[in-house]
Amino acid sequence: PQLRYAQRFAPDEFPPGALQWIRARFEKDIERLDQELARTQAFILGDKPCIADFALCGYLYWASEAGVTPPTHVQRLLDRIAALPRWQAPYDLLRP
Repeated sequence: PQLRYAQRFAPDEFPPGALQWIRARFEKDIERLDQELARTQAFILGDKPCIADFALCGYLYWASEAGVTPPTHVQRLLDRIAALPRWQAPYDLLRP
């Protein structure tokens, strides 16, 4: 969320080097998540979605607004969640 905020809403509000640090932190964290997802079942804790999967969505569905592309296993998780019955993308939920 910090990378999205920094890049989309306040790119000029961060001190020199802060945006690079936030991006480096994101890269390290997303790589770790991708590695974990490579070893799991369909979802983060098994064959069925749980609150952990939906908590990740709260951040990962905004990746394009942070200027990043989710790696392979992270994207597959997002695709599986989007394929669930009655799933709605975040912006669709925000429409009146």
